[in-house]
Amino acid sequence: MKDKEVQLTDAISPAYQKWFDQFPEIETLPIKDWKVVHIIGYWKKLYKEHYGVDYTFKFNSSPSKSWEVQNIKKISQMLSSDPTILKDYIDWFFQTIIVAKQKRITSIAILANPIDVNKYKFLKLIPNASIDRSTQLPPNFMEVVKRFNATITNYGELAFIKNSEEYSEMVRALAGAGLNLGILDKVK
Repeated sequence: MKDKEVQLTDAISPAYQKWFDQFPEIETLPIKDWKVVHIIGYWKKLYKEHYGVDYTFKFNSSPSKSWEVQNIKKISQMLSSDPTILKDYIDWFFQTIIVAKQKRITSIAILANPIDVNKYKFLKLIPNASIDRSTQLPPNFMEVVKRFNATITNYGELAFIKNSEEYSEMVRALAGAGLNLGILDKVK
C-alpha cells in the first residue's frame, strides 16, 4: 500500500478560523465586554503594528485550550479578570518592556512573567499615598475621559469635578473602569 502524498497548505482549521474572525470585534466592542479571544486579538494587533509581521500561534490544541488562552488565563489569575486592566497591562508592557527596551518577543507567555505583573500592580493598581492632585490618570481612565471629550488629565481635576452633574455620566463610567471614587476624597 502506497502512502498518500501530503500537500502543503496555508489553510487553518475551521475552529481557529472562527476564533480569528472574532479578533476585529476589538474595534467596536467596549473593552469592558472583551473576552479572552479579544485580549489575544488585541495582543496580535499590537504585535503586528510593532514588528510588522503577524504573531505566530502555536495551534497546539483547540482555540479554547491553546497556549495563548492558557497564558491569558494565567495573567488574569495573577492580575485581574477585568478586561480593561488586562488591556492596560498589555499597553504598559508594550511601552515599558518591548518598545523601551527594544525586546524581540516571540511568545505571548512573556506577559505572564510574575516580576512584570507585580511591577505593573505596584505602579498602577495599588492605591497609595503618593497620589496627589498632579498625579496623571492611568491610560485606562484616560480612554474613558476621551470618550466624553473631557480635558481632564490628573486626579486633582477629577476630584474637582467628581460631584458635578455635567460630568456625572463620565464619573460613573470611570468607576465602571475601576476607579475607586473614595480615593478622590483623599487627593490633596
